[in-house]
Amino acid sequence: VVTSVTDASQIKTGNEFIDTIAPSATYLAQNYDLYASVMIAQAVLESGSGTSGLASAPYYNLFGIKGSYQGNFVTMSTQEQASDGTYTTIDASFRSYPSYAESLEDYAQLLATDFYQGARKSVAQNYVEATNFLTGRYATSLSYAQSLNSIIELYDLTRFDNADGSSAGVLSLANESNIATQTSSKIYTVVEGDTLNSIAMTYSTTVEN
Repeated sequence: VVTSVTDASQIKTGNEFIDTIAPSATYLAQNYDLYASVMIAQAVLESGSGTSGLASAPYYNLFGIKGSYQGNFVTMSTQEQASDGTYTTIDASFRSYPSYAESLEDYAQLLATDFYQGARKSVAQNYVEATNFLTGRYATSLSYAQSLNSIIELYDLTRFDNADGSSAGVLSLANESNIATQTSSKIYTVVEGDTLNSIAMTYSTTVEN
């Protein structure tokens, strides 16, 4: 069930979460021909801005992707919506990741498959076309596109779709030094399961930086 984000505490939590994943999401979206705005909106929606049980340690599944990741999974209850609007609760296996970094890249690789071709930047003319395409494919919710579009508009996520990095808040991916410079002021609190590689990937930088 999706609720609208209206109060200040929810918006603050959402912005903090977006700040955490945006550099990596922007980098991956550009490399996998995706809309960063849609990617970030899906993470916000599917994970409750990183607060859901599935998105928290030790699972780090930001996108509700089912199956297993390198043999790791967790079984949780989830609701599936039928075409007539009715809901059914089922138990399903969801992928479990070492950190956010693996979850983000696994999502990008999934969206790069032929099944999701219509969500690619080179195919969908804008994020609205991409979210419409994902409805009924990525998620069973009949209002999935509407929910994603609302999140994109609320947080102005289209600023991350600018590939040349000219919009405020978008990382310039021209070279590693640019990335390192723009992320050097961030403070990251290490959590269980983190590695230097996973932290570096989350912020689209190198282990050395």
